[in-house]
Amino acid sequence: MPDFPSTMLGDLLVRLDSAKGQHSDNLKKLSIRPEDCRVFEKLNHLDLLDNKVVHDQILGWLA
Repeated sequence: MPDFPSTMLGDLLVRLDSAKGQHSDNLKKLSIRPEDCRVFEKLNHLDLLDNKVVHDQILGWLA
């Protein structure tokens, strides 16, 4: 079962909708395709720095 606060709110540094490029102001929206977005549940910004799954995902995007 997803962790409700992190999946709905983000990690308190960046809200999830903002991280996915969504914004109520059209000038601030980013055109990020869903297939180019990955949500890592239960990880905060510092956790992203040293996580093999995150690292592998980034390498996959860069390949």
